[in-house]
Amino acid sequence: MGFFRRKEKKILVFGPQKGKFEILMKETLRGIEVAREVFGNKRNVEIVFKKADLSIDKTYSQLSYLLSRSKYDVVISPLFSTYVPAISAVVEKFKIPLLLTVASVPFISKISKHSVSLVYTDEDQAKAMVNFSKRYYYVDRLTLIFHLKYKELSFMAETIRSRAQEKNINITQIFKRQEKEISFDPIETDWISKSDMVIALGAEEIAMNINKIVSKSGNRVKILSNDYLSGCNDEKLRELDGVVHTTAYFPKEDLKGIPKAFLDIYRRKFGDTPNFRAALAFDAYSVAWHALNNYDGTGELINKIKSGAEYPGSFGEFIIEKNGKTRRKVLFVRIENGKRIYEGGIECE
Repeated sequence: MGFFRRKEKKILVFGPQKGKFEILMKETLRGIEVAREVFGNKRNVEIVFKKADLSIDKTYSQLSYLLSRSKYDVVISPLFSTYVPAISAVVEKFKIPLLLTVASVPFISKISKHSVSLVYTDEDQAKAMVNFSKRYYYVDRLTLIFHLKYKELSFMAETIRSRAQEKNINITQIFKRQEKEISFDPIETDWISKSDMVIALGAEEIAMNINKIVSKSGNRVKILSNDYLSGCNDEKLRELDGVVHTTAYFPKEDLKGIPKAFLDIYRRKFGDTPNFRAALAFDAYSVAWHALNNYDGTGELINKIKSGAEYPGSFGEFIIEKNGKTRRKVLFVRIENGKRIYEGGIECE
């Protein structure tokens, strides 16, 4: 990666580089490397990679130290939603745009005007899930299941309930509190079996157990899950046959233009198919590159980023609005025989 030399503008890429989450940074670096080949380096941008320790207090202090020691124009980070308050507080202090590639909590833009998520918010994802169930599957009876272990799911659950009511869908809610093993009593099992669709939010184990119930009952209940399933390995995919889930990226073979270039170059360089982490890092570099090349130094760079302009991305164009929300398609894929198949996309509202 010799092209990361000292140049005119500097982008800091900040994330875990060791341990079980090093895949986040590995795919981020790959996505950025492909983006630099696709978009070039017209503005002479230097990329600086720094390690983050995965504890919130250390992350806060590390990023503060880095931004106080050197001038950066943009920060790109693949850190999870739980780290958003800490790192958003830092970039707000230093007035530097932060582009988050995987975090989707709805309060990102409320914490700091300088923080932007490149993926849809949990609320937008939830609305898309209900809209998808109505448009593609004509659902009238819906069962919502989520685990309170994942606090951010309460945002999605509330939005799903509200949107289901708007769509005149009869919705039943089941939630689990502290159980390590997700199991269901006979009444809950009956609800699941009689639903048109079950929306299962959270870890893949929830969708797996529901899938077992549906398989045993012989009913053709459809199961829809959120983007937690995007990172499932092949072994788990075999237990999720028939489940549909959301994702921010899918490598369709009929892509054209920049999405096709991203897919083709990634495969050529790394001998593999890109995942959503690399795709969103590609999109983050696209935002930084286009914003820097259209920035005349007047006002704050974040205002240029959040101008409502369209950015070319890994799956097509997307928009970052003035309120900090990213408008892009929420994609849906079906798991079949251990493989994902594209089902369709719903535009964020």
